[in-house]
Amino acid sequence: KFILLIIFLFVTACAMPEGKERAFEFPGAEASAGKWKVGNDPWEILPLFALTDAWLEESAGKPEPLRGWLGISFDRVPTETMEPGTKQKLNAIEITRVFPQSPADQAGLKKDDLIVAANGERLEQNSWDDVLSAFTDRIAEQGPDSSLTLEILRGGNFKKITARLIARPVADVHLHPDKILAEARQRAQPSLVLHALRRGGLEKSYAQTARAIRDRAAHVVSPAIGEGGNPFRLGVVNRALYYPLELPLIAHELVDDSVRSLDRGTLDLVALLSAGIKALDLQAEPVTRKTSPVDLDAFLSRFIDAVEHAQSLRESALSALSPDEIDFLYEMGSELLSGDPATELQEPSATEKKVAGERMIRFLNTALKVNLGKLMSAALVIADALDIEFLQQLQADGPLNITQRSGWTIKTEDDQTRIETPEGIIVIGGPGNDVYKEDALLILDVGGDDIYLNRAGGNSRDMAFSVVIDLAGNDRYESVQPFSQGAGILGVGILIDLGGDDRYEARDYSQGAGILGVGLLADLGGNDVYRGDAATQGAAAMGIGLLAEVSGRDDYTSARYAQGFGFVKGYGALIDWSGDDYYFSGGVFPDPREPPHSFQSLAQGFGFGMRPLDSLAGASGGIGLLADEDGDDTYVANYFGQGASYWYALGILSDRRGNDTYRAGRYAQGAGVHLSAGILADHAGDDLYDAGFGVAQGMGHDLAVGFLLDGAGNDEYRCGVICQGAGNDNGIGVLTDASGNDRYQIKALGQGRGNAVPRRKLNSFGLLVDTGSGDDSYSTGRRNRSLSFRPDWGVLADF
Repeated sequence: KFILLIIFLFVTACAMPEGKERAFEFPGAEASAGKWKVGNDPWEILPLFALTDAWLEESAGKPEPLRGWLGISFDRVPTETMEPGTKQKLNAIEITRVFPQSPADQAGLKKDDLIVAANGERLEQNSWDDVLSAFTDRIAEQGPDSSLTLEILRGGNFKKITARLIARPVADVHLHPDKILAEARQRAQPSLVLHALRRGGLEKSYAQTARAIRDRAAHVVSPAIGEGGNPFRLGVVNRALYYPLELPLIAHELVDDSVRSLDRGTLDLVALLSAGIKALDLQAEPVTRKTSPVDLDAFLSRFIDAVEHAQSLRESALSALSPDEIDFLYEMGSELLSGDPATELQEPSATEKKVAGERMIRFLNTALKVNLGKLMSAALVIADALDIEFLQQLQADGPLNITQRSGWTIKTEDDQTRIETPEGIIVIGGPGNDVYKEDALLILDVGGDDIYLNRAGGNSRDMAFSVVIDLAGNDRYESVQPFSQGAGILGVGILIDLGGDDRYEARDYSQGAGILGVGLLADLGGNDVYRGDAATQGAAAMGIGLLAEVSGRDDYTSARYAQGFGFVKGYGALIDWSGDDYYFSGGVFPDPREPPHSFQSLAQGFGFGMRPLDSLAGASGGIGLLADEDGDDTYVANYFGQGASYWYALGILSDRRGNDTYRAGRYAQGAGVHLSAGILADHAGDDLYDAGFGVAQGMGHDLAVGFLLDGAGNDEYRCGVICQGAGNDNGIGVLTDASGNDRYQIKALGQGRGNAVPRRKLNSFGLLVDTGSGDDSYSTGRRNRSLSFRPDWGVLADF
């Protein structure tokens, strides 16, 4: 292992661009005047990173001419492929996908065709990168409305096909306009990053990369999904791609909207749901907030009225769907994020890939028929009827009196009262230790150490709405069924536990999971334990999934897609108000990059989109948010997690107070991967960040942005490669620390580092900014109170 490490470091050093690092002392007058002083709040970053739209347009230079577009995806030809009739290896490109109605499709190109020449010129006999660059440049440089003649090999025969190129399809870009923020950008000029770019002669290069990321926000993800472009794209994702260095401001807005619904011992369900609805760009009918009910009778009447209203809203939301389409959504929704770790790494056949791709395209297009705004309105109506303050008083007051109503049948047996209503079954449990095996519209238990073996606030095909409220006791929730413990699919599922040391055990789609619906689990007190598999603990796709914890020392464990996970048009959030908490995700599903030594997490504030690789089934991702307000917390993940994202998505991990520990493997701790944005923000405390493999800690990869922000405290950063303010393949990565004596350690390629991508003729940018007056140390030998430029487009500013 030692020899391999020496070889790796030697090769890495040889691969670095030639040139010397340049270092300057900071201008004393500006620094002493506090020009860029931001204090210990990591959100307040405009003096450091603000760049105006006018600056970008002026600095980037003239836009490139419109590029030609053929409409294919391609890969290298296997090395064993030989040219027919010869023993010479065939240098060619294999078409892996043809976009419908594209120039390639109209010209008759097909999947598996081998392209061997363009406009009479054989592809160059050099490296794969040379072949790829030459081919893509030829298409781009010809531009729209030009003809491209390709020589292909199909079925052992050569054939010539001519296609007429067009401009790449684009869609309207939805952004939230903010005049106040635009004015603040102007006042913050010149920002620290603008000063650094000018000092290093990097203005134009950075502006060209930033404009390329902005342009990609308009690219159509898949022409097979919806009409008019990107129907699942979120405005906050576009905003992050338009203003990558202002990602902290975007995250700040989302975190505050969610956290303000929790306030020291209580919870506003409507405010919590409204934060998710706003983030998803949905319009829901406003609820009329009512005064608290006076007794249980009034509470039940209010709840039944709410269910009637919610049912009508749901019917409207699904009115464009046939019964068969609704059944299909239930079927596919239950498969969307599940998997078998024993078979997941097995390569499916070409037929299996085709069938799966066509089925997913059908699912996405069918899901677009659901009026999500109406479904969210139904959830708000139910949430408004569940008055938390009344329930907390009900717990202490007793006794429970229920009045007979027309159409109701009331039966009391042992410790439970069962009420049959036209809308569904209501069960009232007494102060004893009860066991619940059947589901109901509403279960309200007033006390005792209870056991729930049912879905416990998870809805189903036959029960669109399900609510469980447990007022007191050390309870146990156990389920082997999907959609349980506060989970909703094409409906609403809510579980509220007001106190006690509780244990939650479930499998997929649980503990605050919403798929084309809303799932919510709220626990207001006690030291609790959560165990789940996939799509759990605040996970969502085309809906909202929430787990809210108000107090206690809590323990969260999941397999993947969890702890604040947002898939396509999903808002998944885990909000924890206080306590020394432990978060773990991984250890079940091997990651194909390094099995069996690595596992997927995709958790702890992770946004995930569906990248169209093997088929045209593609869609923009959602928002994953984990916000922990207080406590000495431990976060453990492996590949993909801790404020990270993939494919037109947004991932956020926010920790407000405490001495915290973050451990991960790869693509983590503030990492944006493939046209997305990820951020980890820790406000205070002596923290440890450890990413074993790397590609982490303020890292942007492939036209993406990643941020790691730390406020006060003496912090230690440990990482492998490409981290601590690193941009890779035209990404932008930023690490900023506001104060303290900090230690930065990496193996290679980081601490303010970027690379160049000749194929795109763009550079990447890595920024490490330490604004504190502490005694900092850098394993790369950087100095305190200096501005350093790496010869490969990296900036380190310590002042």
